[in-house]
Parts: sequence; structure tokens; C-alpha cells
Amino acid sequence: MDYQLKVSASRKFLIAEVNVNMSSRLGNIIAGEAVAFGKKKYLKRILYDLRKVRNKEDVHLKYKFVNSDMPKPGNGYFEKSAILVSPDDASHNTIVSFMKSCGFNVMKFEDEQKAVQWLETQ
Repeated sequence: MDYQLKVSASRKFLIAEVNVNMSSRLGNIIAGEAVAFGKKKYLKRILYDLRKVRNKEDVHLKYKFVNSDMPKPGNGYFEKSAILVSPDDASHNTIVSFMKSCGFNVMKFEDEQKAVQWLETQ
């Protein structure tokens, strides 16, 4: 399975655990299914667990994904997104930076507890 969607133990946010390297195509698939699942569960926050994977896409594809493929902030569903990565992984930095510059409420974390705490606070 490329990824798994589930509700957190606290039932306050979704978790998207990804098991294969990220791409814009996979990001679009996960995001679409996560929004549908989030609406069904009435959850508007998500943790993307990317600790097992890397983002190997070219910077231009990452830029296009954030600026063309993703809904604009305010038009999207999730109000908070946490990106959980391995300490030695900088491959997701560019996409997080692009998302922040577009106005998304997104934070990158290397510590799961800190990510959970951030998602669970107002």
C-alpha cells in the first residue's frame, strides 16, 4: 500500500502515512482522498507522516504542484497541516517553503510529539 489514511488516537486530526517516495501525482491522490475522509470524519487538520520517504521531484514540479495543482488557502479543506520528516531528510523543505509562501498553515517537524501538539492547539 502506497499510503494509509487514519484518524489520530486523540480523534482531533487525520494521519496520512506515506510508504513510497512522494511525487505531485501521489500528493494529489492523497490530498483528494484525505479531504473526502476528513469531511466524513469532520476533521480539518492533518499530519503527513513522510518519515519513510523522500520527495525526489524537480523543484519546478514542486512549484507547479503548490501554485497550480493545490487549492488556494481558504479554498482548501485543511486548516492546519503538519509535515513529519526524518531528521536527515531535507527533500521536503522546498515544498513546505512554497506552501508557506502561498499562505498555507503548514509546519515541518522532525519530532512527532511536537507535530501532534501543534495540530491539537488552536
